[in-house]
Amino acid sequence: MQTTSRQIEDWFNDVRRGFVRLPRFQRDEVWTPEHVEKFLWAILKKRPLGVFLVLEANPDEPPFETRPLPGSPDNGESCRQYLLDGQQRLTALWRSFSDNYSNHTYYVTFEKKKGEYMESGVKAFKKTARNKSIIDNPIREFEHQLLPVKILAPENNISANSPTTWRKEAEQASNCNDEYLDSLILRLRNRFSATALPYFSLPQDTPVDEAIDIFIETNRSSVRLSAYDLAVAQMEIETSESLKDKVEELERNVLAIVDLEDSVGDLVLKVRCLIEEKRPTYGNYVKLDFNALTKDWDDIVAGIKWTSEILKDLRIWNAQRLPTAVPLRVLPALHRYIPKSGHAHAKAMRLVGKYLWWSFFTDRYDRQANDRLKEDYDALVEVLGGRGQESNVPVFTCDRPEKEHLKKAGWPKNRGTLSRAILVACSLDGARDITSNKKLRLGSKVDHHHIFPKALLKEFSKPSNVSLNCMLLDPPSNKEWAKKWPGDFLLEAIQASEFTGKPENEVKKRLKTHLVPGDYLIAVRKESGEDLGEAYENFLDRRADMVMERIEKLLKDGEK
Repeated sequence: MQTTSRQIEDWFNDVRRGFVRLPRFQRDEVWTPEHVEKFLWAILKKRPLGVFLVLEANPDEPPFETRPLPGSPDNGESCRQYLLDGQQRLTALWRSFSDNYSNHTYYVTFEKKKGEYMESGVKAFKKTARNKSIIDNPIREFEHQLLPVKILAPENNISANSPTTWRKEAEQASNCNDEYLDSLILRLRNRFSATALPYFSLPQDTPVDEAIDIFIETNRSSVRLSAYDLAVAQMEIETSESLKDKVEELERNVLAIVDLEDSVGDLVLKVRCLIEEKRPTYGNYVKLDFNALTKDWDDIVAGIKWTSEILKDLRIWNAQRLPTAVPLRVLPALHRYIPKSGHAHAKAMRLVGKYLWWSFFTDRYDRQANDRLKEDYDALVEVLGGRGQESNVPVFTCDRPEKEHLKKAGWPKNRGTLSRAILVACSLDGARDITSNKKLRLGSKVDHHHIFPKALLKEFSKPSNVSLNCMLLDPPSNKEWAKKWPGDFLLEAIQASEFTGKPENEVKKRLKTHLVPGDYLIAVRKESGEDLGEAYENFLDRRADMVMERIEKLLKDGEK
């Protein structure tokens, strides 16, 4: 392995021509604006920049599929060097000098010292309306003591932004000293131009697996490789297929999963761990059989799609509505064991539903989740294969929630398995809006409404942010109800309605879709003289009874 260096300008020329490219398995950009600021400032202060790692390419026998550096053109001659380590740093240089970050533009800040302009740092500015009057306005930039990084790029590189043009416009500022500004721009450009970036060079005949090992061991950036990044590289070695490409295709084909899971790639690997009888941990990612993963890919996609459809039927369309992510790992792996039709299918789906609700209403996964979900998965596989009993599934032996637990459960919009599970259980009948009669549906905007308004309960020192005080409403209904006694709002809805039959019965029917005791709630009116605090406690008690009845049915039969 040889060590050499070349200047930023030369790196840019090679990137533009396609001589330097990234192996396809390289992770995406992960540097934050703060990382970019610190790196650019380190160059200007002549601090150590770290060593890049490249593998010399054989154009006739390329060992990797490649892609261009983020923000750079995808054209040019055959790749001559694969950039194994240094992507974040080189990308930061390329994109800050070309100013093609979508959200930020970069400046060198300066101040006046002893009559001269001296650099004082590097700062990222968001490309927002708030900064619109400053960005790309040389006079305003100078007045704020900002020098665009894009005009400091070395000669003959990617930047089409002329420092001369910027300087001429900036000189119109009232307090601009032409001579000192020229001196500052020249000094900073020369500093960037003179910077040489060192790199280790692996020869062409380096074995692919050895190159990957060195890539992993030498990656010492401030944002370390994740377990998923390593798995991406490992799969590329073993199968010559891109896990990233497959995951992106999965996200396009199963759009619902993107809203349910932050990292679909991690989800796939966790599901695969269970299929291979491994705990779904980061450490087991690189121990997977990636050839088998490739072979079974369509089955995994089918399992994830099937799981998202089950959750859709429960009106769970995003992570905020999902009580726990555990079923997202377990159900796709179980899918292969589900009979396709007939009585056996119905029996298996009842088991799946029962497991789903137990996972929502237990605290079993609050600790040692990976161990425990695998125990449950293994037992469920035994039951589905006719080799085990439901009574042997560990999660089915956990303690059930009690009425007092329901009354103390927090606000469903916050994190909390039980509180979210209660809201999901209460919404199974469609959660129709009281005013519009719209049913809760995918894509609809709904508010988490306080049935007994927050402002009123505050007067009586009662906690309002509890799950049993929550229902889902259209925003207009939520806004109208927000400061009224429940019965007063409902009476207005009855009087304003044009329902056939008895309007009061229609309102009660809509409340029932939220598991809300309509008979009681309509009577809770301001003019009744009732103590609101006491009425609230009675309401929570009555609703808790209704919810407990439904939970018992869900845990027993897997459906309401």
